[in-house]
Amino acid sequence: MQKPPIRPAVAGWHVLCDFDHTITAQDVTDGLLARFADPAWERLEAAWQEGRINARACTSAQVALMDATTAQIDAYVDSVEVDRSFAAFVAFCDSVGVGIEVVSDGLDYGVRRILNRHGVGHLPVTANRLEFQPGGRCAVRFGHPGADCRAGQGVCKCAVAGQLSPGTRRLLIGDGHSDCCLAGQVDLVFARDRLLAHCQQNAIPHLPISDFTQALAALRALLAADHPVTPHLERDLA
Repeated sequence: MQKPPIRPAVAGWHVLCDFDHTITAQDVTDGLLARFADPAWERLEAAWQEGRINARACTSAQVALMDATTAQIDAYVDSVEVDRSFAAFVAFCDSVGVGIEVVSDGLDYGVRRILNRHGVGHLPVTANRLEFQPGGRCAVRFGHPGADCRAGQGVCKCAVAGQLSPGTRRLLIGDGHSDCCLAGQVDLVFARDRLLAHCQQNAIPHLPISDFTQALAALRALLAADHPVTPHLERDLA
C-alpha cells in the first residue's frame, strides 16, 4: 500500500526526545550506579522518589559514589541497545525537515557514545556532563538546570524547549518523571509508561506508543494529515 505524501505545511514540528527507557530499554545512569557505585546510591534514589531531595542533589551525590575506569564505563555503555526503529525514525525526521534532538536528565557521556555507536551521533544532545576525575572517581556538571525548574532537574527540559523559535510546534517523546512537566507545555506528546498515565490523568494531548515503530507510524499519519492537535487526536488518526 502506497504511503500518503507528506505535505510541505508540516514544516515547523520539532521533536524533543527523552533517552533512558525511551531510546534505550534501560536507564543507563542506574546501570552505571548499580555496577560501579557504593550501595548507598539506592538510599539516595529512595530519598529522591520520596521527595526529600531534588533530582540535582540526588544525581550529584550518586555520581560521587562511583568508582570506575573509563574502560569499565565504556564496556557497560557499549552493551546498551537502543530501540531498533530509532535510527529509521531519525532518518525520516531528517528527510522531511522535522527537527529532532535528545534531551535527557541522564549523563551525556553514555548518551553520546550510544548514539554514535548506532549511527545517529549527529543529533543535538542536552544532558548532564559526566566528568572523570583522578583515581577512578566521577563527578557531574549539570547541563541546563534552569533557574526556575520546578522539578529540580539537572536538565530543565522546559527551559530547553523554551529556546526553540516562536511558532515551532513541539512534539515530546518520553516515558517518565523527567518528562511530566514539559508534557503540559508542548503541542503533542508521544507517551509511554508513567508519562502516558500522566497525560491521561491530566488531559494532555497525546498518542500512546510502545516503541519507535509506532512512533514513526504516528508521526507519518500526523504529518500526512497535517491534523490539528485535539483531545481526540488518537481517534481521528486511527
